[in-house]
Amino acid sequence: MQKIVLVFTLISLFTILNSALAEPENGVDANETLSAERAAYLDPELKNQMALANTLKDYETVWLDVNYPDISDARKILAISRPSLIVEKKGAVLLLHDKEQHADWPEVIRPLRKNLPKWGWFTLSVNLPDETREQAPQRVLEAKEFDQVMMNTNLKNNLDSGVRVRNELEEKEASETIDDASKAPPTDLEQSNDGESVDIDLAAQKKQADLNKIPYDIRSLSHIEKAYEYLQSQNYQNIVLIAYGHSAELAFQYIKAHQTATNSPGFTLILIEPSLTQAYLLDLSEWLGKGFKAPILEIIDRNDAEEAESRKYAVLRAGAEKYRQTFLNINNNEIFDENLSRRVRTWLDTNAPGLEVGL
Repeated sequence: MQKIVLVFTLISLFTILNSALAEPENGVDANETLSAERAAYLDPELKNQMALANTLKDYETVWLDVNYPDISDARKILAISRPSLIVEKKGAVLLLHDKEQHADWPEVIRPLRKNLPKWGWFTLSVNLPDETREQAPQRVLEAKEFDQVMMNTNLKNNLDSGVRVRNELEEKEASETIDDASKAPPTDLEQSNDGESVDIDLAAQKKQADLNKIPYDIRSLSHIEKAYEYLQSQNYQNIVLIAYGHSAELAFQYIKAHQTATNSPGFTLILIEPSLTQAYLLDLSEWLGKGFKAPILEIIDRNDAEEAESRKYAVLRAGAEKYRQTFLNINNNEIFDENLSRRVRTWLDTNAPGLEVGL
């Protein structure tokens, strides 16, 4: 009987020791989670990215460390990856969503990032920043500096009597408060002084204000450059840049900043329903340079024929050597998704043959 009791005692001790050893590890995880939640609370943009990441599979999420000009701390930016589903690897596709969207936008972006891997393409869809970050509302009316009141005898007497009554009440309340305080037990606030301290990041608001000063285009280019570097680090040398909507301007800005790399074999540009301001249409050579050699495909809606013609002649004036414009009835349904993916894949098979190293 004593042996049985001894065995049960040893088992209980072993269970208690295991629980005690496990607690610190769980505490660390909880602290890390709490820290991430606090950071996301102070940064709505990061909060949205974390929410999007929670809808994805773990192997799809890639967190890029992006640095903005004049900002010392790197920022975590979400990108969504999907590897080739077949043995033959043709290259990588970098997807840029439109403004006020995200990296897994259901129209255009998600179908391409999921379908192109079926034909040997690695896809990476990078999250671009919010165009309009939350800022304090601008003051419309001028700040009030002072009020002017005309003093008279009645007003002076009322003010004097009011001050006298208020002083008497304050003296009485102060006396009662002192008497009560000597008898009352410590309050929760007083007791909390002996508890765990709470750190508040007072510099977080200043960081957000600094980010607001950086233009959208500059922040976006930082995202694109880091995503492009990531693809190069994966040994992809055949990289296709697909820009949707207003991101066409970002694509041209990236080309302008990297003329040598983008005007060499291994770079391809696809624009889907591009939206360009008049400044781009007047002289695209400012961004593409003269005689741009990389293949360019523009996919547009048939209802956009007039603006499409303006873009076509703008590209031709810039001297782009391999440019094609094609129409597609753009809408939000599965048939369109398949047609878009097939159109892109077929054109890439002809104009962007695979280049890869060590894959």
